[in-house]
Amino acid sequence: MFKSTNILRSSVSLLRQPLSCKDVLKLQSQWIPTASLSATANSEQFKSDVLIIGGGIMGLSTAFWIKHSSPSTSVTVIEKDPKYTTCSTTRAVGGIRSHFSLPENIKLSLHSFDFLTKINDYLNVDPDDLIDIALVRKGYLYLATESGVDTLVNNHKIQKSCGASVELLDPQQLSVRWPWLNTNGIAAGSYGFDKEGWFDPHRLLMAFRAKALALGVKYVHGIVTDFSCSCETPSCKVNGAIVDHIKQNSQAIYSAESIVIAGGSECGALSNKLVSQNAKSILCPVNPRKRYVYSFKCETLNGQNFPMLIDPSGVYCRGDGDNYITGLSPEESEEPQTTDFEVDYDFFDQRIWPQLAERVKPFESIKVLSAWAGYYDFNELDENAIMGQDPVWSNLYWLTGFSGHGIQMGPAAGKCISELILNGKYSTVDCTRFRFNRAIEGEKLLEVNII
Repeated sequence: MFKSTNILRSSVSLLRQPLSCKDVLKLQSQWIPTASLSATANSEQFKSDVLIIGGGIMGLSTAFWIKHSSPSTSVTVIEKDPKYTTCSTTRAVGGIRSHFSLPENIKLSLHSFDFLTKINDYLNVDPDDLIDIALVRKGYLYLATESGVDTLVNNHKIQKSCGASVELLDPQQLSVRWPWLNTNGIAAGSYGFDKEGWFDPHRLLMAFRAKALALGVKYVHGIVTDFSCSCETPSCKVNGAIVDHIKQNSQAIYSAESIVIAGGSECGALSNKLVSQNAKSILCPVNPRKRYVYSFKCETLNGQNFPMLIDPSGVYCRGDGDNYITGLSPEESEEPQTTDFEVDYDFFDQRIWPQLAERVKPFESIKVLSAWAGYYDFNELDENAIMGQDPVWSNLYWLTGFSGHGIQMGPAAGKCISELILNGKYSTVDCTRFRFNRAIEGEKLLEVNII
């Protein structure tokens, strides 16, 4: 499935170095074109006002908000994995934070947090069975060495200007609040004392799906194999998607006035199908990146009162009930293949545990309980969201590329893209700078606080 992804990775070093416009166009010329697939003459045809490809957090949030805002608008969602066994959403850590450097990301997370605290007002379908997403209200604690203090302070100013509840702490204050913390080499910290925490991603996703179905969204188990497109002056249009129904062993054409691609880490592969039909179409630079999450137990330090700790090394760790979970984004040379969900336990032993033991002395003696892997929808351009209308296909919209922070922004991002589809403009958060066109223009939005 990801043969083209391997070409993209081998063509240029991507370690936190965003691609230039020239790089994107060069890589596009190397992309292996997908053979155009035609629906058979007897294929069923279905039509709706909005077609959403991808039933993860982004797709279902979009579907919900469209029906919530415009009940008469018909919406269809195509999802290949209705049990969500390999879905990025359900394999996410489930954190939510206002600790970002871009105002758009801060505002999206703040709006999503407000949504989560009022989730039953929006998504409940049974008054006798209230939704519980296991929301834990604990802050993120970002630590900085002397070289990172200026960045921490500058980010703090931006966060405060957007309404975030964050505070700066010196080493002494850090030690008083968290006595187990080793502050050697630490010059400052930033803590979110409100509107941050974590929750159960699967419960949130199921709540969105249940409500979307209750509102009349059509949910289809299928795989998009190609697109039906046309180009007439002055614009080109995606007329519909050709979908293989998995259980029925049949094929159908799903057409719509507006189409949203919210396929997560597979958006690059989906855009390849469009590129093969129109040379002017631009490759979506979003592909899978594998990330590991490890669960461990510490006998001498309970995880109940532990914040989401972000070490200067990039290692993160938070409490998970009495235990903990931790992870780290690998260096470019360490990037694992995206062919399976196997976990590399040596990565924990060699790259994560030494940092944990240095920062938190009780972690010198811990026991790994379990681990899992999932895929980031990684934006190779700048590790930030791609949202908005496609520059070539006039009725096509993208919602992808959040590169690891999509689960926390899903409720707000879905609302924003629904506003763009229904009203032609953003209202909740202005996400114009996330437009697809920046892949052409070389306009990169660099988020400093990537985990």
